[in-house]
Amino acid sequence: MDPFDSIVFTEEEYERSGYSEGIAAGKEIGAAEGREMGYEYGYDLGKDLGFYRGWAQEWLRAAAAHSGLVSERAQKKLQAIIDEVDRVPRVNDENAHYDTRLKDIQLKFKTVSAMGSTAARIIGKNVQKLADFDDTVKIWVYEEMVNGQKLTDIINAKHENVKYLPGHKLPSNVVAVPDAVEVVRDATHIVVVIPHQFIQHLLNTIHGHLLPNARAISLIKGIGISNQGMTTMTQIIHRTLAIPVASLSGANIANEIAEEKYCETTIGCSDPDEAIVWRSLFNTPYFQVNCVGDVIGVEFCGALKNVVAVGAGFIDGMGLGNNTKAAIIRIGFLEMRRLAMHMSDARIQDSTFMESCGVADVITTCYGGRN
Repeated sequence: MDPFDSIVFTEEEYERSGYSEGIAAGKEIGAAEGREMGYEYGYDLGKDLGFYRGWAQEWLRAAAAHSGLVSERAQKKLQAIIDEVDRVPRVNDENAHYDTRLKDIQLKFKTVSAMGSTAARIIGKNVQKLADFDDTVKIWVYEEMVNGQKLTDIINAKHENVKYLPGHKLPSNVVAVPDAVEVVRDATHIVVVIPHQFIQHLLNTIHGHLLPNARAISLIKGIGISNQGMTTMTQIIHRTLAIPVASLSGANIANEIAEEKYCETTIGCSDPDEAIVWRSLFNTPYFQVNCVGDVIGVEFCGALKNVVAVGAGFIDGMGLGNNTKAAIIRIGFLEMRRLAMHMSDARIQDSTFMESCGVADVITTCYGGRN
């Protein structure tokens, strides 16, 4: 959700507008809310809600200080964010456990993604053909109720994720499990598909419960930002779990993959032998996998292309036409390359940007991606 029509701040105005203060305020508000909610997931949820509330509140203050830069409609959206957070019920007992009143709010942030189900669909079919793999594919599903039934029960009975990937059957060997630790306990290969803002909590949950020879692959498109700089998802996973981590990214719209429309994807894996294994799990006649050794480059492509897509969306909104949009995409793509190579300590290969994770994903996102 983008609550702004048009905002043009100089760097000095941007800082003065309170964006940094909004982040700081959000963290403080979030920690307090998390303690009041009083349960494990609630703390993380509180931090996220607090961030959005603090962010919206500081932008409203900025709007008052910078007349005309934020439209009246955008200001109403900002106030709506604050009102929505303020409506979240509280649990005052610090020792309280899961409060079902918060479930619907929680689900806005932690859900079973369409891409996760799509990946499980592919892997579930492939492992049945691979002698070296157990036939059972366990997927972690954050438990929620759908029409009075647990989503895990529905998936296991109907072999379909009726909420996030309806109309597409999952193989019968794909089993939904609400306990993340149970999913990874005996797993040699772990596929991580979760919104990037929740990755650290999940990793902390499963830390210490993995096999010594476990390895992971990240399908997450995003970059972690902190005072120490930028961190990719594979770096975060490796830092927490101390296991080898690959990355998969490309021009991959989940519903189109589930419909088995042809597409390509890129796996970044520094170990050539392990890359072959990951490819065997994902490759199909309609989902063609190419492997490269540039793990970090694959991840930067997946994260930065959304910035280019925002620019392309502005061009669409302004009605400037396809020629201008093409120019923005070309310039944005070049800036992606320069920024990735400048910001990363790792040696990013220029050829990675010509893979599906690079130029193809930029095109798909600018013309048809959900972001």
